[in-house]
Amino acid sequence: MNYIRAKRLVPEIRFKNFTDAWQSWKLENKGFLYSGLTSKTKKDFANGNSKYISYLNVYKNFNTDLKDKSSVFIKPDDKQNVIEKGDILFTMSSETYQEVGLSSVVTEKVNEKIYLNSFCFGYRLNETNFLFPHFASFLFRSDAVRNKIILQSNGGTSRFNLSKKSFLNIEIKTPQIEEQQKIGQLFYTLDKIVSLYERKINLFEKLRKYFLQNMFVKENEGKPNVRFNKFDTLWTQKNIEDNFIIDGGGFVSKQEIKNNPGQYPVYSSQTSNNGKMGSINYYKYDGEFITWTTRGALAGSIFYRNEKFSVSNAGLLQAKDNQLSDVKFYYYVLKNSNLRTIMTIGSIPQFTVQMIKNINCIIPDNKEEQEQISNFLTHIDITHAQLKRKQKPKNGLFLWNLVLFEEKSYFLHKHLI
Repeated sequence: MNYIRAKRLVPEIRFKNFTDAWQSWKLENKGFLYSGLTSKTKKDFANGNSKYISYLNVYKNFNTDLKDKSSVFIKPDDKQNVIEKGDILFTMSSETYQEVGLSSVVTEKVNEKIYLNSFCFGYRLNETNFLFPHFASFLFRSDAVRNKIILQSNGGTSRFNLSKKSFLNIEIKTPQIEEQQKIGQLFYTLDKIVSLYERKINLFEKLRKYFLQNMFVKENEGKPNVRFNKFDTLWTQKNIEDNFIIDGGGFVSKQEIKNNPGQYPVYSSQTSNNGKMGSINYYKYDGEFITWTTRGALAGSIFYRNEKFSVSNAGLLQAKDNQLSDVKFYYYVLKNSNLRTIMTIGSIPQFTVQMIKNINCIIPDNKEEQEQISNFLTHIDITHAQLKRKQKPKNGLFLWNLVLFEEKSYFLHKHLI
């Protein structure tokens, strides 16, 4: 996605009917600060009669979670500050400067007295309709404002602290409330969608872990805990070499790839980019194979290949008989094995051809059962990958690029009319 630089304080692309420039203002001119809980002891937090928002709640949430409250004892004559809808809560100190002054906006109506923890402070606007809460929640977490907040922090011996006086001098740029509402609602909706994908991703990761642990036979057992209905025979132990040809893979230099550019990938012992080190105009292998990294910190990493390709300094397994062995199934068997426990540890960790020869696997003799297991796990992996791709907008599009600072104006425009 391309972003357009504006020459003045307006986004080049925005919702219809909005033409006014964004206005610049200082925090000290539009609101005031209030402190969190004061004069509280450990005993007050052990026997609470009231609720407060914790440091962690502020730290991890753009929008304050009013359901996530902690307890504290408040006397009837205690003079303590309570939070209100529209308040912007900030962490006051942190061990790293990147995390000082993190914000959380109270976007819901507060129907009870809720206090703020001692290690945070709140900012309250003089006019409640000056900032739309959902717009503020993204604005104060944007890089533009975060960078200004960080500049106001002071490093101590062990922690970075935020100066309240300097904090109030921070200058913010915002549009009129009607445009804020449009922008805030857009990002709030996108955030809800991404949160849904995150929950789905977590569910699929748990499912994948469960099935990997239970669809394969554990040591000293003859059958898996989870199995497709029509299969009931015992699994048998076999050596990898019984069913696979083991190949050292050969060597392809970077210079050879440079001299012979082409469309066929060359896989090496690196793990980034799925192990691909480049592409060349010829191939050595064609079909289903398993490759593994032989050297380096991640030696023993397993990959499934089904294409025309070559390898360089990587191991390769080729099925002796594809009518008897489902290659993808063996990929999952090896992926589920902790191969790194048997690799050579030294200045350069290694997982050699001889090590792969020593691996024994407990597998079903029925290829149909192998295929059903590998197809099932493949479906989980594909769905998981699709959800991860759909989740990317949170980090790549709308989260950090809602910025308007100095003379630069960048604005997410894909979802605007």
